[in-house]
Amino acid sequence: MYRKIFSLMLIFGLFSFEIKSDLLKAKKEKAVAVNKIYSPRKNVPNIYESSVVFKKAPQQVINENQFNSRGDYAYSLKPIKLESKSSSIPNDLLKSNQANSIDRLNSFIEDDLRVVIMGPGQKVMMSNGSFIVRFNDKKDKNIFRNDYNLILTQEFPDFVIFKANSFLGINNLLDQINNDLRINYLELNLLDPNIQKH
Repeated sequence: MYRKIFSLMLIFGLFSFEIKSDLLKAKKEKAVAVNKIYSPRKNVPNIYESSVVFKKAPQQVINENQFNSRGDYAYSLKPIKLESKSSSIPNDLLKSNQANSIDRLNSFIEDDLRVVIMGPGQKVMMSNGSFIVRFNDKKDKNIFRNDYNLILTQEFPDFVIFKANSFLGINNLLDQINNDLRINYLELNLLDPNIQKH
C-alpha cells in the first residue's frame, strides 16, 4: 500500500512540476515583452534655434570674439545684430558701403544650418533640421509625416529621413516626435564641420 501511495505522490509531483515549469516560461515571456515596451528613449540633443552659421566666411569675421570656427564653418550661438552699434560684425566690413557689406556678409550665412552641441565633450555639429526615424510599422509613415507637417527627404528599407519645415520650435517638435509611440528610433541627421569634402 505504501508503494501505491508513493507511486501516486511521485506521479502527482512530476505532473505538478511540469505545470509549474510551463507557468514559469509564460511569466518569463511576459517580462521580456514588457521590457521592450517600456525601454527608455534616447535623448535628442538641442538645436540652437537662434544660432548663425557662416560657410567660408572672411577671416576678419571669424577672428571676432563672438564667432568660433570649425573646418570651413564659423558660427555664433546668438543671433547677429546688423543694425545696432553693438554689432558683432567688424566695422571695416560695414564701413564703406554698409548695404553692400551686409549683402556680402549675408552671402556667407548658411540659412539652412544651425548649431548643435553634443555630449559632455561639447562637440560642435551642424543641423539642417533633418532627422532619422525608424517606425514600429512602416504603414504609419505618411500619417506621421502629415501629423507633424514634415518633409520626407529620403527613404530607406529600415528608416526614413524627414526634415522640419522651420527651425522655429524644432526642439519642441523633436520632443513630441521622440515620445510618439509609432516610432522606436529618432536621431538628428548631423553634419560634422570638421570633415572637409574633397
